Amino acid sequence: MKIRVGWLAAFAWAGGFASSVSALQNRAAVRAVRVSPDTVQLGDPFTLRASVYVPPGRDLRVPATLFPEWGVESLAPVRTESVEAEDGSVQVVLEYDLIPFEIGLAATPQLEMTSGAAAPGEDRVRVEDGPEERADPMGPGNTQNTQNTQNTQNEARAGQPGGRDSGQSGADTDDADEGPRDRLVVAGRRVFVTSPVLLDDIARGLRPRPPADVVGSSWNLPAVLGASVLSLLLLGVVTVQTREWLAARAAAVIRAEAPPETPQVWRGRALAQLDLLLARGDHRAGWPRDFYEDASEVVREYVEHFDTAWNRSWTSTELMRGLSGESGWPDVEALGRVMKRAEVAKFAGAIGAVAGAEGAAVRAEAEAAAEHDWREMRGWVDATGQSPVFARLRDTILAESE
Repeated sequence: MKIRVGWLAAFAWAGGFASSVSALQNRAAVRAVRVSPDTVQLGDPFTLRASVYVPPGRDLRVPATLFPEWGVESLAPVRTESVEAEDGSVQVVLEYDLIPFEIGLAATPQLEMTSGAAAPGEDRVRVEDGPEERADPMGPGNTQNTQNTQNTQNEARAGQPGGRDSGQSGADTDDADEGPRDRLVVAGRRVFVTSPVLLDDIARGLRPRPPADVVGSSWNLPAVLGASVLSLLLLGVVTVQTREWLAARAAAVIRAEAPPETPQVWRGRALAQLDLLLARGDHRAGWPRDFYEDASEVVREYVEHFDTAWNRSWTSTELMRGLSGESGWPDVEALGRVMKRAEVAKFAGAIGAVAGAEGAAVRAEAEAAAEHDWREMRGWVDATGQSPVFARLRDTILAESE
């Protein structure tokens, strides 16, 4: 009879143990928690790493940042990494970057998570803002909590269902839409915060530098001179570049605002330049070469406006051939004869070697020939104002400018 009762008790214990194991397998659980590093200097970041098991058909909700306390607060939102197993369970790794602002033994803020039935089509791991962060009147940056404030917060948490400071999974909490949810709490882990100023430094006389020594004899004179020279050079380069940029910009604005030149402007400028050459009188001073060269250059520059292919690198023969190939110009043959004489005159020297009446006759003949050719050039430029080529180009430019 005693043996039978013993076996019944053993079977009952085994059944209870099996049901407990099954219940634990159907709940989310924290597998491992680690702080790296566990000793840091004041203001240096460190990481709280937690590994959580989520059973099949369940989800996990974690806060984006941790509630600041004990001089430690979150530095960045949580990083999550999840791997789903073949049986549908999920292994989740959470990493919180934290930063301390108080010296001595501190603790990481408590990590609170919830797990419930996973909704179809939604992520198994969801990052949410914690309610305590939104309710904190001082904002997440308030880390200078006093010990009394910490005790008050801990007492308030101890009175809540599940006990936040218990370090264990709390009782299920009900949600009207989602059903019961398990509450997981990871208690704070210790971390030692050291000061960047050591006691040995203080013993050796470390102290703040007085204002009078900020600019003083302790400066490295060669380094200061070198930095000053480099700064002046850099300032000079920037000044030159800025002036060039402003000048180019001003020129671009002027070009953009100025109306386009028309053939009337080109014709008027060419006629004015030819009149200036005649008034200067190089041919009367015994220098017909300069007179012909300048006059022919004025005609070439004027023609080049109508077609850039007729540039001044062409010979007179090539230029006249190009003008003859396009209809609508005035008498090109007469201009061609004058331009050929101008080419020959460019290789002539000064007239004045012959003295007496014979020399005067030669100079008068050369002067008359130069003025005759000048009238031919000027008359041709003036006649282009009535040519069809002149009218077509003028109408095109005016239509484009409107």
